[in-house]
Amino acid sequence: MRALPQTAALLVLPVLLATALPEVARAAEVVWLNPPSSEDAARVAVQAGARRGPLTPAAFRAVPVDRRPTDDTAVETVENTLADVRVHEKVLDGELLILGGLQTPLDQVRILRDVRDREVVIQALLYQGFAVDRFWGETLATSPEARPWRIRIDDEWVEQPWLDAFALDPLRKVGPDDITEAPQRQSYDELRQTLARATRATVVAADLPQGSTLFLDGVAQIVEGPVAIEVLPGRHWIHVELDGEIVGLMAERVNPAERLEVKLPVSQPDWETLVKVLHGSAELVPEGVKEPLEAFDGEVWFAEGRGEQLRVWSLTDKGVRRVELAGGRVPVDDGGPFGDVSVEGSAGLSWLHSGDFRAQDPDGVPDGPGVTNALAPVVGLGLAWERDWLRYGVGVDLTLPVGAHHVALTGESSTRLRAQPQLFVGHPYAQATVGYFLPYHPVFGVQATVPLPVEGLELRGFVRGGPPPSRQRGDGSVWTGEPVVQAGVGVGFRLRPE
Repeated sequence: MRALPQTAALLVLPVLLATALPEVARAAEVVWLNPPSSEDAARVAVQAGARRGPLTPAAFRAVPVDRRPTDDTAVETVENTLADVRVHEKVLDGELLILGGLQTPLDQVRILRDVRDREVVIQALLYQGFAVDRFWGETLATSPEARPWRIRIDDEWVEQPWLDAFALDPLRKVGPDDITEAPQRQSYDELRQTLARATRATVVAADLPQGSTLFLDGVAQIVEGPVAIEVLPGRHWIHVELDGEIVGLMAERVNPAERLEVKLPVSQPDWETLVKVLHGSAELVPEGVKEPLEAFDGEVWFAEGRGEQLRVWSLTDKGVRRVELAGGRVPVDDGGPFGDVSVEGSAGLSWLHSGDFRAQDPDGVPDGPGVTNALAPVVGLGLAWERDWLRYGVGVDLTLPVGAHHVALTGESSTRLRAQPQLFVGHPYAQATVGYFLPYHPVFGVQATVPLPVEGLELRGFVRGGPPPSRQRGDGSVWTGEPVVQAGVGVGFRLRPE
């Protein structure tokens, strides 16, 4: 067989494969507007190439919040640091070490999850205020070095850490564990009376999602419409939770009479507009959803409905388009006696490269690419087990090279039909394989499938290769073969006993 027809066939195969494929995304996560069934979720995820499980609207809206690993440990770090810096209290100018030591972990606190978190932060702020008052005292208002630690409230300079502590809980009283020395405790008590008269600020939340919870300084607030809450001047921690996700996060300082508006990265009006765009009742994708879209590499799929009523859209920076779903059934563990077992088969065409076609008989076989490369029909049969997103199993492929010299010599005889038993494991539609390409080669590779519109059928492809084998001859010498490479495409089926 000449090399030119084989090369042409190999060039045509990818073209045929591409035209036969159903619409498949590069890799897009899937946001479900309603809770999906396991079958629907798996079907859409496979076609989208999703790396995560089904996402809720809240998970999509939470992306711009940019949760950090330190968010869950920041308050604990403040608590540990507070215990550590107390040793500086007896050191000359130790107040500065206390201030600097506590400020870094305090700056990392972005969320107060509950009143315990709030209490830890208050304790740290009280101790900072103690250090400020003891170090600068009457010079607080005039010392340049005290500028980061003072703030003006109603024409009076006060210790900023004490202001923030009081703003978090104005009813809290202090003791020796909070402020160790009596003069500073007295100073704080006097400051409390001054701050209690300060003009209030207002926290306003006008467009929060239905069912969300507003947390102000670690305390959950009931949200049944627009919210306006009076707060004392100082720093306040605010976050909004929806379906277990934090969809809004801010830690802001407010001044007397100031109005602080709670804004979500994906506002409720923007989300409602996006849903209208998906449903065709609006055209322009709102700006507010572009930030999470970029975080998902520029494409997100949205899905709604179940079974025959399932609808899917792709959202990119170019807009929204409908996605046509491929047919076929996606394996899902339904808990039945055979629910996670499937029988699979395939038939196709492959390219097989092996220098052994000539090396095994260099005198009797001509040289050239038409000898070392072969077109070979291939059929396969296997048994697989599926558990959620894991698929593993056993199978055997039979390859039949069709060229005159495409046989494997086995001692005194030869074989044209090549069997390859193999094991495979991976995603339901892409697995790593390991097997043995008889008669000589261990082989390793990958295989992938894409559902076709016809129920139960799928397009299949594989690539595998094996290193040079070696065998000891009867006369004691060692025979070393050539590497083998095989790639193919075809049509397959999966049958799941009901």
